[in-house]
Amino acid sequence: MAIDSMKIYSTIICFMVMNFCTKQTVSSYSNRPIIIPRKFTLVTNYFGYNLLNQLNNEQSDNEIRKNILISPLSLTTTLTMLHLATNDDSDANQQLESLLAFSMANISPDRNRERELIRKILLKTNDLKNTRALITNQTLKINLDYAQMIQDYFKAEIIINQNPSDFILNGSTLIEQIPDSNEAVVLLDAAFFHGIWLNRFDITNTKPATFYGANYVTYDNVPFMRLKAPVAVVPLDEIDAAMIELPFKEQRYALYIILPSRINDDLSLIRRAINPWYIETSIRRMDVYGKILIELPTFGIEAEYDLRGTLERMGVRDIFQPKMANLSSIITYQENIFVNDIKHKVRMEFGENGIGPVDSMFTKKRKSKSKSKLINDSKNAALSFDHPFLYFLRHTRTGTILLIGEIHGF
Repeated sequence: MAIDSMKIYSTIICFMVMNFCTKQTVSSYSNRPIIIPRKFTLVTNYFGYNLLNQLNNEQSDNEIRKNILISPLSLTTTLTMLHLATNDDSDANQQLESLLAFSMANISPDRNRERELIRKILLKTNDLKNTRALITNQTLKINLDYAQMIQDYFKAEIIINQNPSDFILNGSTLIEQIPDSNEAVVLLDAAFFHGIWLNRFDITNTKPATFYGANYVTYDNVPFMRLKAPVAVVPLDEIDAAMIELPFKEQRYALYIILPSRINDDLSLIRRAINPWYIETSIRRMDVYGKILIELPTFGIEAEYDLRGTLERMGVRDIFQPKMANLSSIITYQENIFVNDIKHKVRMEFGENGIGPVDSMFTKKRKSKSKSKLINDSKNAALSFDHPFLYFLRHTRTGTILLIGEIHGF
C-alpha cells in the first residue's frame, strides 16, 4: 500500500501547530518545581530504561519488531526483595546492586532503610496492582522471618508446591509450572494499572485507519480514537520527536507518549537518548496550548518475559547458579538455593476511557447517542500517532515510572 503523503508529514504538521501556538500558551510547566529523581525513583527509572534497551537489543534486525511493555517499578521491587535475600559480601549481592545502580542513587547498605524506601514508594503508587510471589518446592524449609518481611514490605508471598492453574490474574495464567529442582525457586512478578483519562475520548470519534510500522509494514483497519483538547506538548528537536502528556483523573498519574517525526522509525534514537534526567527536564519544558486534535490507536497488549537470560546479559549471573546465589536468607539450612527464573507479566488495554487490564469491565465501550463532532479526515489531525511510538506511565509527584513500552505494530 502506498503511504499517504499527508500521513508522512503528520508530525511535521504538529511542529507547525506548536510553533504557531507558542504565542497562545494556556499554561506552562516552567513554574513547576523540577523533579530530581532520587533513591528508588532513580533506581526504578534507570533500570527501566536499561531493560527496555536490552529487550530491544535481543530482537533481530531482520524480524518485525515486537511491541514491548514492562513495569520498571514492579520489577525493581521484586529485584530489591531478592537483593535482601543475598549475603552482603557475595558476588550475587554486588551484581544486583550494580544492575539497580544503588551507588548512583546513594542507597546505603542499610537493609532496614532499603525496605522502608520501597514501602514508601509503593504506598505512593498504590494504583499499580501487583501479584508478587516466590515459588518453591515443598521440600524446602522457608525462613519465616524473610517470609514475613516480604509480605509486610513488598506485598509478596512465598508459595509452596501449588498448582499452576491457581496462578491466575484477570483470566490469565501467570506461571505454567513450578520448579522441578529441590534447590530452585522462581520469582513471579505481574502488574497492571487502572486509570481513567482526565479528558476521555468519545467512542463515536473512533474510526479505522492505517498504522505504519517499521520496515514499511502497514496495518490496516486499526481503530484510532480522536480527541480535541488542551494537551501539554514539547518538541524534542535533539531527537527529532515530540512528546505529549495525557493526564488521568485526579492527576496523580499521566501517560507520556514520544512520537518520532520519521514515519519509518525503529525508535532507537529515542531509546538511546532517554534517561531519568532528560525525561524530567523535557516534562518541565512542556506547555499547554489551545485545543489540539490528536489521533491515537486503541490496543490491548499482553507482555510476558522469562528474564533469566536477559538479566544474565545485563550482568546478573550468580543468583541463577547453584552454590553461587547465596540465598540462605530465603531457605533455612541450605546453601545451594538458586533462582531458576524471574517471570514478568503485564497486561494492558489502551482505550477511550483510559488504561485497564485486558478484557476487564473497565474497558468496555461507553454508548453514546451524540453524533461525532470531529471530521473523520486525517488532514485535520495536528498529531497522529500512526507510526511507532514510545510511551511511559509516570507518577506525577515522585516522577516514578510505573510502566514503559513501545508500539511497533498490530
